[in-house]
Amino acid sequence: MSGRFRTIRDQPLVSALFLVEPESAPRARRALGALEPLMPEASFADLKLLVSELVANSVEHSGAGKGDLIGLEVRVADGRVLVEVSDGGPGFELPLSPTRHPWEAEYGRGLLIVDSVADAWGVAHGKRSTVWFELLVPGLMPV
Repeated sequence: MSGRFRTIRDQPLVSALFLVEPESAPRARRALGALEPLMPEASFADLKLLVSELVANSVEHSGAGKGDLIGLEVRVADGRVLVEVSDGGPGFELPLSPTRHPWEAEYGRGLLIVDSVADAWGVAHGKRSTVWFELLVPGLMPV
């Protein structure tokens, strides 16, 4: 992946590939199972929600074609969970200003959820488009 966390040399705790298809969001949630015992229940629920939103966005909005893959990498470092979701689509630029009534929009609420729940997030461009986020997790067990 070509996202934000290349400087963290630890191997990801979760590294998975999913087809660009609707079943990938629940598969991605299940792939996070190894992290559940490491963190409080509420933090794990937030992690699953954010990963689901980003994988669903890759399926619905990335422009990646049938047979393309969505990548998921999850690392743990310094009391935070670091996640990258990548796909072969063209990517997007973050809007400079929010829309007037974003919660009333028909689409686009997934990134509003990410923005509301994640402690930091962004987009990286490279060979693949990557959306990343950080989630601070009080009580996160060291790996």
